[in-house]
Amino acid sequence: DFRLWLTSKPSPAFPMSVLQSGIKMNKEPPMGLRANLRSLYLKFKDEDVWATAKPEAFSKLLFGLCFYHALVIERKRFGALGWNIPYAFNDTDLDITVAQLRLYVDGFDDIPYSVLQLLTSTVNYGGRITDDKDMRTSDFVVSSLLAPEVLTAGHSLSRSGIYHSIDATRTTSLDSYMQYIDALPLNATPEVFGMDDNAAITCALNATDKAFGILLSLQPRTSTGGQTSREEESRRVAAELEGALPTSWDPAAVQTAFPIDYHESFNTILGQEVSKFNSLLDTMRGSLRQV
Repeated sequence: DFRLWLTSKPSPAFPMSVLQSGIKMNKEPPMGLRANLRSLYLKFKDEDVWATAKPEAFSKLLFGLCFYHALVIERKRFGALGWNIPYAFNDTDLDITVAQLRLYVDGFDDIPYSVLQLLTSTVNYGGRITDDKDMRTSDFVVSSLLAPEVLTAGHSLSRSGIYHSIDATRTTSLDSYMQYIDALPLNATPEVFGMDDNAAITCALNATDKAFGILLSLQPRTSTGGQTSREEESRRVAAELEGALPTSWDPAAVQTAFPIDYHESFNTILGQEVSKFNSLLDTMRGSLRQV
């Protein structure tokens, strides 16, 4: 027997102890450019690719789109070098864009590349992007992957030429794509992301910090050998911080000492700042008591 509580909004009625003792699970995309591409193509079937009016063009543009999706996912590993703000791109973004790609490839004699680039970078994936520099990066990446050049077999998608478009015809099965993906390097070099080789150092440091953070979170939280547990130490520090907080100001006393006057505009500002400062103190006390 068990109880299941699903909510996307924090609820004060839900006991914190249940969340602390519960097992948290999270589905994350595979690690690595090759693994991401492989997981994406495992979802497709031959009829998904070739049941279009322009199967050769659609299959190559689909690969470019999947390559874009894998790139934006993997750029997060480089920290601020990849994205100024980490974004939660997921397979839903790709599914919507694939449906739009099929619609526009089949519906127009001349494929509207500019429309596809706009929908992909600005609307679908761009709906999550909030930084203007990140938006520029996304626009640049998608402009090279959803372009007429991608239809040319062997068109390079990276400076080294390791990543490129493959020759695909109506008789080509998805196995050829899987074979090409399996032949890609296990660990993608920074050049495919348009970065210097030194970016790999940042990526390795971020991965190490994340791994050690996970190991530290798995440490036992009970006290052993006379040592205090993490919870006890957190409560002690929270109590010290709460005790160090100053008492709230008396707005009436402040207004009496510094009355609103036409010649003293700062008195009005002082009253407003006292109100905001008291609100900040109340919030800090409430947060520390919850700890």
